[in-house]
Amino acid sequence: MAFVGTDAHAEYGMQDLKTNVKLLNGVTPPQLQEANAYFQSMQAELAKSGHEISYVCGNSLGGALSNSEAVQNPQVKSVTINPALLPSDIVVDDVDSSKITNYISRNG
Repeated sequence: MAFVGTDAHAEYGMQDLKTNVKLLNGVTPPQLQEANAYFQSMQAELAKSGHEISYVCGNSLGGALSNSEAVQNPQVKSVTINPALLPSDIVVDDVDSSKITNYISRNG
């Protein structure tokens, strides 16, 4: 499952920008909860055919959504590019950090 990053010009671009501000302030925005609800619904659909989501990915805001799913779901691994930070109430000390791979690009 792939989560897209912030697109200020998209239909929900303003919501993405608000979510980014909340993440910077350590607040868990509703968009993370909505992403988890979507993940769970897709997981349920796949389970009907004996499959499951094992990897998620994303960039920027989508990276935060992806990493959030990996933290909340033991079977899920996340790969991101330049992810936004997760709020402190989602980060847990005992999560298997090997499940999360973050690639950070350098400009210049």
